[in-house]
Amino acid sequence: MFPLLYTLQLVPFIIPDNFTIRGQVQIEMLCHQAADNVTLHVVDLLLQNNTVRLEEKATKREVSIIGHEYDTDREFYIAKLGENLKPKTVYVITIEYTAYLKDNLKGFYRSVYKDRATGQDEFIAVTQFEATDARRAFPCFDEPAMKAEFSVSLGRLRNMSSISNMPIQEEGVAMEGTDEYVWDKYKQSVKMSTYLVAFVVSKFQFRETTREDNKVRFRIWSDPASLDQTEYARDIGPKILKFFEDYFQVKFPLPKQDMIAIQDFKAGAMENWGLITYR
Repeated sequence: MFPLLYTLQLVPFIIPDNFTIRGQVQIEMLCHQAADNVTLHVVDLLLQNNTVRLEEKATKREVSIIGHEYDTDREFYIAKLGENLKPKTVYVITIEYTAYLKDNLKGFYRSVYKDRATGQDEFIAVTQFEATDARRAFPCFDEPAMKAEFSVSLGRLRNMSSISNMPIQEEGVAMEGTDEYVWDKYKQSVKMSTYLVAFVVSKFQFRETTREDNKVRFRIWSDPASLDQTEYARDIGPKILKFFEDYFQVKFPLPKQDMIAIQDFKAGAMENWGLITYR
């Protein structure tokens, strides 16, 4: 199996004594050779086995799932099938699950900072997927060579904001069953590895500039009290982008570039496409 498109819906509950994520993933996959299972990478996720569905995309015919297995040593979830999948056929698997906003600096995790105005702790949800931690946020084919496109929707409280690899397509869409949370729906991404997928949900603010020649939207995010320290990054970032475009003779392939400073961050920086995170 080879992934073509991930459709992700993630709602991080950035709430002390909760810190969970409600998730749903739908993966379009191309079958290369007959197989009696679908095997995905999973770590520290609570999959709802009764929600797992597999169907042939073209015909909408459902494929029976006769068992669910977990190989914790190799970090696999295995859906055992009642029939062999057909080569050169696209299938769609859908899974609902619960993930966890831990403070271990990997996967989709929580970071904390002090609001200097109120003195209160504020939490944000942020990702660090390199090298093999996307599987902590959603079931996936978590191998760098298995590139796919991503369609991401992030749920958030109304007083927060979200960012991801691509620009928002629809912002603040009503969420069924609640007045507190809304959806931010993002444009479908370019093809990329799972470890470059990124999202942040926070109360951060940004400074913005737009390049006149290629119209790339450039934003520098930080906690509100540190916004006065982002002026240099806002000025130099687009110039560096222009330098590398000229040097490599390759146009920047995305319509925007966000950069965000994270208080709790293990790596020096992470070059997610369209959303660079750093300490």
